[in-house]
Amino acid sequence: MIRWYSSLANYIISVERIKQFMHIPPEPPAIVEDRRPPSSWPSKGRIDLQDLRVRELIINPTTYGG
Repeated sequence: MIRWYSSLANYIISVERIKQFMHIPPEPPAIVEDRRPPSSWPSKGRIDLQDLRVRELIINPTTYGG
């Protein structure tokens, strides 16, 4: 009898979840045609660095243990 009530409860919860999923608003499309970037926008994920110079700022030199 307990197993039957457990199964019934699972079925009821499943129906409730399906009803919730039916009312979820759809996600926007991945590409929005009227809001596309200009044609000059980069088409590849690449960055070219020219004459890059970096320097480390040492605030507390004692934190560098060896």
